Amino acid sequence: MCLFKVETKTTPGAPAIAPRADQDQGLPDARQTKDQDKVASIQYGSSKKESGSAAANKTGTDALKINLNESESGSTTGGVNV
Repeated sequence: MCLFKVETKTTPGAPAIAPRADQDQGLPDARQTKDQDKVASIQYGSSKKESGSAAANKTGTDALKINLNESESGSTTGGVNV
């Protein structure tokens, strides 16, 4: 008589897995999206660029300035956004 002998049962293994069948993983044939004999008309430098407003051309800290109360009297006395 053994008190500490424990019977262990073996569990069955995982079921066998069938290998995947290789399938054709190639890309489909390309479709023609435009006519080969049609030529696009392209012009380089055909027009002069229009100049923008002076505010758009400001650089540095002047570009960051927000004008507050310009029409009010005393708005040019200094302070924030001089």
